[in-house]
Amino acid sequence: MSIREEIDRMLDHLSDEYLSLVFLEVKRLEIEHNFKQILKAKQIIYDFPNELDDHKEVIEKWKLTFTPLSDSEKADVGYHQFLWHAFSYERLPSLIGDEARRAFNEVNKSDVFFFYQHHVNNEHPFIEVYRNAKQLRAEDIQHKLDAYFFDLTFTWTYIETHEDCCGPYFIQLPK
Repeated sequence: MSIREEIDRMLDHLSDEYLSLVFLEVKRLEIEHNFKQILKAKQIIYDFPNELDDHKEVIEKWKLTFTPLSDSEKADVGYHQFLWHAFSYERLPSLIGDEARRAFNEVNKSDVFFFYQHHVNNEHPFIEVYRNAKQLRAEDIQHKLDAYFFDLTFTWTYIETHEDCCGPYFIQLPK
C-alpha cells in the first residue's frame, strides 16, 4: 500500500473535528515545505548556531538591548506574555507594517538568528540561524509567528507576530 493510500485509509475513519485538525497540520507542513524550497533556491542555509554557548544568555541580551523597560512597564503591557508587546503598546519606537518589512529587506544581512516566543520561557530555549541570508526577505518569513529575528551584533531586530493587526516590527539601533 502506498503512503497516499494509507493516509486516505486513515482519513476515512476520522470525524470532521479530527479532519479539521489534520487539515491544519497538513497546511502547516505545506507552508514549511514551500519555505524550505525558497531557502534552497536562494542558497540560504538553515542551521543551529554552534558558535553560541548559551542560548538563554543571548535571548536575555536581546531583551536588554531591544526592550529596555522597567518591571512595571513590562507588567503594564503584558511583556511576559509576548515580548513584542513592548512595541504594540508603543512603549518603544519601531517601524511597523510595510515600513518594517521594507527596512528588513534593505538591512545588511549575512547570518540571521531567530528564536520563537514559546522558546523564551523554556528551561532550555534555543536559537536558530539562516546563513548566507542576504536574499532573505520579509515575505519569506511572514509565516513564522511570534518569531524574533536579529543579527548577532544586536544592531537590528525584526519581529513577526501572530496578530494580523500587530506588526511586523523593525528596530535598528543607532550606530
